[in-house]
Amino acid sequence: MSIPAGLAGRASIRLADGFELDLDGVRRAVPHSVERLLGYLALAGGPVRRCRLAADLWYDATDSNAAGNLRTAVWRLRKVADWLIVGDQGRIALSPSVLVDVRRLVDLTEELITGRCGAGPDAVARLREEPGLLPS
Repeated sequence: MSIPAGLAGRASIRLADGFELDLDGVRRAVPHSVERLLGYLALAGGPVRRCRLAADLWYDATDSNAAGNLRTAVWRLRKVADWLIVGDQGRIALSPSVLVDVRRLVDLTEELITGRCGAGPDAVARLREEPGLLPS
């Protein structure tokens, strides 16, 4: 799962305090299904089987409808930025070049738990100031 040379831009996803997608410094609005897809992949942290992804995102739909919903969400996302997701052998992942705010929160939390260099009282204050994860 790699990004073709020259196709990737700069992207970041914010999940804390609501969903936000930023592409090359510009906030982009995407359909709700695409938000859900990107949010799931951002939290998964690695490749997810398509059938699992469809079943989790559209748990109240039949397998066939869920798979169709996933195909539509992927198609819509690819119209915005084809390089945001990568996939092979029935799996999909968020491109490793996409920055995700939750990863920063996880890193800070791990620093606090392990006591690694750089995690002090100010780190606790920073963590408390972070907004909630996908509040809506």
